[in-house]
Parts: sequence; structure tokens; C-alpha cells
Amino acid sequence: MSRLARLARRVGRKLKALTPTPKTPEPPSLPLILDAPVAPGFTTAREVWCAPGFGVVVDAGGQVLGGAARQALGFSPDLAALPGVRVSDGGSRLILPEGAPRLARGAVVAGWGDLRNYAGFVLNTLPALVEASKAGVLADHPLVTPPLTRWQADLLTLAGLASPLINAAPWVVLDEAVLSPPPSPVATHAMLAEVRERVLATPGPASGARPKLYVSRADAMNAVMVDEEGVEIELAALGYTIVRPETSSTRELIGLFREAKVIVAPTGTVLANALFCAADAQIVEIRPPGANGLWVRDLAVLAGATWHGFDAPGEKEAPGAPLDPALPPASAFGWRADAAALLAFLAQRS
Repeated sequence: MSRLARLARRVGRKLKALTPTPKTPEPPSLPLILDAPVAPGFTTAREVWCAPGFGVVVDAGGQVLGGAARQALGFSPDLAALPGVRVSDGGSRLILPEGAPRLARGAVVAGWGDLRNYAGFVLNTLPALVEASKAGVLADHPLVTPPLTRWQADLLTLAGLASPLINAAPWVVLDEAVLSPPPSPVATHAMLAEVRERVLATPGPASGARPKLYVSRADAMNAVMVDEEGVEIELAALGYTIVRPETSSTRELIGLFREAKVIVAPTGTVLANALFCAADAQIVEIRPPGANGLWVRDLAVLAGATWHGFDAPGEKEAPGAPLDPALPPASAFGWRADAAALLAFLAQRS
């Protein structure tokens, strides 16, 4: 190569280095308005984006809509935890996905928490769907959900509700959406009595055994009862059947609750099944130190049953090792029921 050619090549490289690299165009996005308006009753919105797995709806102006979205805003106030949402300069933007499925009509009822929690689904989503069904909403606007778990599908069937419109996409476009009002405070929805009636109308076991149950939380990763194994041994010796929800179907659990004479259980999501217990049943809720929720009591009252709260003595214990990094700090603790104190409590009420 000649000297002149080498010089020309060097000059060309320098000019190329000085040429600004073209920026990759930003994908289309929508700035989000996060203060979801509160509207009583069911409302309708058109041409909206919907995240079925989170209950979030966004209109063409970026306004977050619907009562179900309030759960997502509670977990992630800037919605950064949702797929496709970016946060910068103090604002949230939805990156509009290409090729999102388009649905003609649908109802958005189930929120982020209720889709992932048995009690939330039983006590919030089911009564809201019964209300929507009675109002004629679901006739033209089927429930839009992500793929259902087996227990969710079973609960919808037991409550006599129509099959939902299932879509696994993170975002879909809805030409017309019906939005539910915000969830009621836990165990207060006006349709809970009808949910109970519908579920119990389904033929169930009829052994007439009227067992005494202890419902275990041995597989729990949050609010761990560290002396539960000893409690189970003591209660089994007194004739209690030890129930492990993780190995039981939804139908089996509801069948056990509807037949049981006595139900003893630590506070937990499975106690949503107290809604289905017999009117003469006794429910003993073993409550961790500092617990003050009364939703299990309220369900017992609705069912006509008797509730007793056993407040565990002592203090919460910090776990020796992380139980689950995803747990909120308020749930990452251990506690002891004190088997002797619990047995004395049960003896006084037998």
C-alpha cells in the first residue's frame, strides 16, 4: 500500500470516529397518571391497555383506571414492578408492546394481590364476580385473567361463575372494558353470603363424622410458627386430624371445613374457608403476637359459627436465616404458640 493510500485510510478512520453515532429511536411509550380515580359501582372504558396478571388498566391518555388497580398501586406505587413500565425523572411510562393481543370485550375485576392469595381470591374476587354476574356485566364482558391455578378454576366452578377469558400476554388491548370498584375491606363484601350459599349448594362429602381439625402451616415461609410440630403431636394425641392444605385440593379443604365440628388453625389464608364451615362449628384461631385482625371472626359470624381467638404469648422472633427474600419485612418473623397454653385454652372451651 502506498504512503498516500495509508494516509487516506487514517484520515477516513478519524472522520468516522468524529461522526456521531445515530441514537436508537425510543420505543413508543405512554406517560402514566397514577392517581387512579375511585368510582362507585362498575364503570366502562374503551380502547384501553390491560395487564391481566395485575388488574391494571390504562387509557389512551395514560390514566390508570379501575378498582383492581389499587392493589397494584399499593404494592408498587410507581408501577415499576409491572412488565413494560419504566421509571425515570420521577415519572412512570408504559412502553407500548408491539403486537399485543386485542380483545373485543372483557371485565377487569381481580387485582394483583387477590390473584396470588387464596383468601383474597375467596373474599374479594369471588364476591365481586358474583355481584358482576348478578348485574349482567359478565354476560357480554367475560372476566379477563392470566392463566388460572387449579384452585382458582375450582373456586370459579364451585361458585357457578362463567369461564374467564384467559390470556398470558403481559399486556392486551381491550376495545371495551368493564372495571370493578375498589375491593371492600376484608371479609365485608355484601355478596359473601351468596358465595357461601353457592359453594355449599354443590354436593359435598356426607360422612357425618364431624371431625376435629388442626390446619397446619408447616410449609409456610412467612410468620412461621416455630413450635408447630409439637402442637401437631399434642393435638393428634387428642384426636385431631392434621390437615395439610398443600396436599389437599380446594374441594377437599372446603369439604373438611363444612363437616368439621372444631377447627384449630394459626392465622393464615386457608382460614378463608371459615366462610364454608357449619353453623355449629367452633373455630379457634391461633394468632401470632401482636395480631389484631378480626376477619376470621367476621367470617365465623357470617357462617353462624363460634370463634375463639388464642393470642400467642411471647414476642415475634427474627429468623436466623432469610426465609424468602421476596417477603415483606412485616411477614419475615417466627413465633411460638406455646403448646401447653394452647391445650389449656382448648380444654376450657371443650
